[in-house]
Formats: sequence, C-alpha cells, structure tokens
Amino acid sequence: KELYFNRFPDMQHICAKANLTLCVERLRKTHPKHCEWYPRSWVLGSKEEIESFKEAFVPGKSYILKPDGGLQGMGISIVMDWAQVESALQKNNALEEQWEKERNDPDLAEKRCERAKESRINNELPDDRHLGDLVAQEYIADPALIGGTKFDMRVYVLLTSLKPLKAYIMKEGLARFCTAQYTPPTKENISNAYMHLTNYHLNVTNETFQQPDNKDGQAVVDVGGSSASKRSIQIALSQL
Repeated sequence: KELYFNRFPDMQHICAKANLTLCVERLRKTHPKHCEWYPRSWVLGSKEEIESFKEAFVPGKSYILKPDGGLQGMGISIVMDWAQVESALQKNNALEEQWEKERNDPDLAEKRCERAKESRINNELPDDRHLGDLVAQEYIADPALIGGTKFDMRVYVLLTSLKPLKAYIMKEGLARFCTAQYTPPTKENISNAYMHLTNYHLNVTNETFQQPDNKDGQAVVDVGGSSASKRSIQIALSQL
C-alpha cells in the first residue's frame, strides 16, 4: 500500500541554512567537484568554526552573513573586513542572551509576545529576534543579471520518492528581482539591501518596486514580458 507524505522525515537536515551548509561542506572534503555550485561556507556556532572562517577570510573580499532561522531578509549583512564580522557576532550573541532572559522570565516573555503580535498586525518584522547561528558564505560578486539587476528563481519540485529518486520540476515558477541597479560590492554600497538582496518583503518597501500585472485577480506574476519586480520564470529565462 502506498503512503503519501507532505514532508519527508528529517528534511530539515538539508532545508535549513546551517544544516545544509554542514552537509555540503562535509561532502566537499571528499567530493569537491560535486560542491562547486555552493560557495564555500561556515556555520559560526563554535569558536573553532569562527577561527576557521577567520583563517580563510580575505580582507577586501565580500562575504554574506545570514542567520540560520532568518526569513524575508532579516539579519542579513554583507561584510568586507573582519571587524564587521566581529560586530555581527557580538550583536547575534546579545540577541541570544536577551532571548534566554525572556524565555526564563514570564513577564519578559509576555512582553515579547505582545511586541510580536503588534508586529504581525502591522505586517512588520521585529528586528530584535535571535534567529540562530550566523552562516557565513563567500558572496558571488559577479552574478547573472537581467536589466542590470540581481534576481533569484523559485523553482518548485515535487519529490515523490527518495529511493529510487523521483522528482518532477514544474515548468513555471517565480523570479524575484532587486529594485536597485547592481554594481560589484564596495564598502560604500554593501549596506544597500535593495541592490544585493532579492527578498520580496524587503524590496516591496522600495519606491522603485514595480508591481506585477494582475488583471484577472489571480495571477501571481505578470504573464507579459515586463520589467515587474516579480515575474514568471519563463519570462525571466526569455530575458537572459
């Protein structure tokens, strides 16, 4: 009898930033050619891993730091010198300490819940959340561009079996675009999230964000060849 799952057990081992990085970096040691698609990365959760990152760190080269449990662009920063890394680690440690205090104090925990509720009502993201260890990764400074802007693609895959491996890739999907023209990272522009990060929740706040056409009230993206900040994958591919 066949069983159907909406989620395979232990998928978090490859679906979370830190766990995926640990798996890929472990594989890189024995099969480096199979990991060329994934920039070299470090999970900054221990003194040993931080020291390993520091030894590999090249001043002037750009790296991106992301919290393991981050979403919608929260907590992401691009760094080019080690002092910026130390500052990000100190901030993350302070958030973790605050989280521990609030978790163990009922009054503080209640106030935190109230702030979180207010943020949800206002469709805001709280900037004082601890979102796990930071994951550091070499930043791709020469990405593919469309119309001079960075983009990413949401590709939807239906996985029906792991052994044997069976997967079906949806022909259509979603492409999300930055809302500022891209230039290679410099100390002056690395804080420009609209240039470097493709997260929708972030870019939609920029005055240059272009809403997709939604004539039928149901379309997720503009079906026409457009310059919208959200487009179908097929449109984006045709523009490459």
